[in-house]
Amino acid sequence: MREFFQVHTKKLILFSRFSFFSLLLIISYIAFLPNYDALPSFTSLSDLFNHFIAFFVLAMFLDFAFSPTYKNIILSLCIYGLFIECVQYFLPNRVFDLLDIAVDFFGIIMYILIKVGFDKKQ
Repeated sequence: MREFFQVHTKKLILFSRFSFFSLLLIISYIAFLPNYDALPSFTSLSDLFNHFIAFFVLAMFLDFAFSPTYKNIILSLCIYGLFIECVQYFLPNRVFDLLDIAVDFFGIIMYILIKVGFDKKQ
């Protein structure tokens, strides 16, 4: 498996960058819909679960795409999560929710903890 990653590093980085920015666009689109009822049906799971998964995956693709420090992953994605909540404050039928920001942070931290644990095994 390690050989696969060494051989295809450039392709994986490009894929990760494309995925990261695509996810930012998709998540922003969903977050900025003014009417919560207009959300796509796949978002009908728990709002907090959606936040956790979104920020876990964003952290993963940000890490693969740019290899930032863990501090920079946390900082950049927490700022993005805060930005989303601030915009939602001004949208009709949407609200600023600190719990969403906390779950975003938890998703980021869980990715980092899993990555650190995985790296220690190697």
